[in-house]
Amino acid sequence: MKQKFVDILDNGEQIKVCYTPSKKKLYVASLVSLFFVMLFVAGFVFLTMLPEDADAPVPSFAYIIAIAVFAVGFLLGTILVVVHAKKVVYALTDKRIIIRTGIIGVDFKCLDLKSIGATEVYVSLLDKLLGGKTGTIKFGSMSSPINGNNVPYAFANIAKPYETYKLLKEEIEKVKA
Repeated sequence: MKQKFVDILDNGEQIKVCYTPSKKKLYVASLVSLFFVMLFVAGFVFLTMLPEDADAPVPSFAYIIAIAVFAVGFLLGTILVVVHAKKVVYALTDKRIIIRTGIIGVDFKCLDLKSIGATEVYVSLLDKLLGGKTGTIKFGSMSSPINGNNVPYAFANIAKPYETYKLLKEEIEKVKA
């Protein structure tokens, strides 16, 4: 995994540890959300095809188009989730945290350990339902604070979130000392 970060490391920067998200949690969370979004979209498409006269029968093509919209959208969304899941990797270096993501290309987000002012561990209901062994660690700084679920720097869907948090917190404190 460490070779996935070679292009972005500074001279002399060393990766201490890499993490990958729990594929099970990532897939379940993404696909459940995708299911409801596509259900809403297909329902909207279906409603727009209803006849204006309330007593008129619903045309059979309305059902077919709504089901097709749902199926195609869900299939394309699933492909995007699988591609995204293959590219997500998190790293802790001696200087910063690095988040590697992407769908078409590869994207990196970095946050210097010195600038991290807040950390938060979040274990959702879905994490608990899937065995309670995954969670999300959120990082905040003065320029990008933690505010709800809109956090640009987070190690999402990782195993053993509390143990990982302790390790990360120790490294942050070492750099700040």
